[in-house]
Amino acid sequence: MGKQTDRINQMEAHLDTLTAANRQLISALETFKNAQDAYVALDEYYNGKLWRKDFDDDKNGKIPAEIKRGVLSEDGVYNALTDYKASCFDALEAMAMLLKKI
Repeated sequence: MGKQTDRINQMEAHLDTLTAANRQLISALETFKNAQDAYVALDEYYNGKLWRKDFDDDKNGKIPAEIKRGVLSEDGVYNALTDYKASCFDALEAMAMLLKKI
C-alpha cells in the first residue's frame, strides 16, 4: 500500500475511535444526568432525620431481615454521594482540558 492509502486507513481508524467515544460519552452523560434526581433524594434522606431513624431501627431489629439494606450502611451511602459529586468535578475538569485542545 502506498502512503495515501495508509493515511486514509489511519484517518478512518481515528474517525471510528472518535465516533465510538462520542457515542459512549453521550450515553454516559445521559445516564449521569438521569441519576441527578436519585442523588438529590438520597442526599436529603441521608442528611435528614429519616435515615438515622431507619438506621437505628435496623440496629434494633425492627426492619425485616429480607429487606435490602445497603442504604443503611453509613459508608455505602456516603461513598456513593461523594463519588457522584467527585465524578461531576472530574468530568468538568476533563471537559475543560479537552476544550482547550480543540
